[in-house]
Amino acid sequence: MSELEVHIQELFKWVRTLEGCPQNWNGVQIIEDPSFSIRGKVWKVPKESLKSIKEYEGRFEELLEKGYSWININFGGIYNDNAIVFIEYPNQSSGLPKDKVPVVPSGPFGHEWDLSNKLCIIK
Repeated sequence: MSELEVHIQELFKWVRTLEGCPQNWNGVQIIEDPSFSIRGKVWKVPKESLKSIKEYEGRFEELLEKGYSWININFGGIYNDNAIVFIEYPNQSSGLPKDKVPVVPSGPFGHEWDLSNKLCIIK
């Protein structure tokens, strides 16, 4: 199991304890911030920015290797029956060793689980 899979499993275990969280979804899509833009109250995401866990594993390893002071792994909510996970990190690396980079789980903004009116996938 990859480090990304471990962190996503931990995120899902925690987020399922939050009030109102859907307990099931069919897939997982990862979006790296800043691959999307916020226009008003809608997040516009290019379709090619949506990644599966397998597609994103290598990139996640790169982020760990760069030694950021933190990496936020955010359960954004549900869109088209997929859990949407946002990956955020600082602008600059702090040079931490890979095994010292804190991966911080967080939940949806305002506990709003349904992203159907907030997320717009651009082709």
